Amino acid sequence: MAEFATFITDSDLESKVIRAVKQCGGTVKNRVVSNQQIGLIDTNLILLCNRAVKYPGIKLMIERDLSESEILKKISQISPEIQPRFEKNGGKLIAFIGLSGGVGTTSIALNFAFELAQQKSVNLIDLDGQHPDIARMIGLHRIDQNATSLTKNLTVQQGLERSIEPREYYVADLGCIYNKEVIEVADEVYVISKIAFNTLERLKMIPFIPTGLVFNFYEKSKSSKKIEQEILGQFPRLKFSKIPIDSKAFTFALERKSALLEVASNSPARKSIATLA
Repeated sequence: MAEFATFITDSDLESKVIRAVKQCGGTVKNRVVSNQQIGLIDTNLILLCNRAVKYPGIKLMIERDLSESEILKKISQISPEIQPRFEKNGGKLIAFIGLSGGVGTTSIALNFAFELAQQKSVNLIDLDGQHPDIARMIGLHRIDQNATSLTKNLTVQQGLERSIEPREYYVADLGCIYNKEVIEVADEVYVISKIAFNTLERLKMIPFIPTGLVFNFYEKSKSSKKIEQEILGQFPRLKFSKIPIDSKAFTFALERKSALLEVASNSPARKSIATLA
């Protein structure tokens, strides 16, 4: 694991840097407070600094106005093996990942979190680095890295750059991005897909064994049944769930900036999502 030294003259910025290093699993081995101490640093350490200094090892400038997430991104660019770690704090982690883009992964994760929060304390975490859409779907301009309360039992946050508060359950929306660190510690991982001619081939390519496969926008047809049977033949132990097309309920929920749970008690889609909880 990567080890760092810091030479940050701004105390607030130094705190953000140290938290970012901790969240990505790195270690701060040396905290330098003067130019004279630079020469005493082990050059195997990556130096994080906010002023120009001479250092024979790898160094990275950290600008004063950067947020923790931006600092973490810069660290990851210079040391790609570093990724945010997920600390479950005794809770249970359920992750949703799309087999491809546009299959409704975020909608399902959001509605599942609302459903689960009727009985348990839940933190919904948007980890889709390409299309972080949860804030938009619930009518917020943005979501801070600190957890934002949506209901009594449900909070939501963006990314893992800050420590997450203990909850009974964590629901992670990964989009269609394979996040090895999160999936390895997840208690359940649901793959979201539409039924298509290439679903089986895509499923064969994923580098982990999912808890279940969720067919979203499901329509009964001979071709759908054929593809289901082909997948079942290759993955006989895989749990299948089907969420039917329910455009009226989904549109109503989207207009209300809410979840199916709150606006469509008899929705077939909501009932299907509830079976996952």
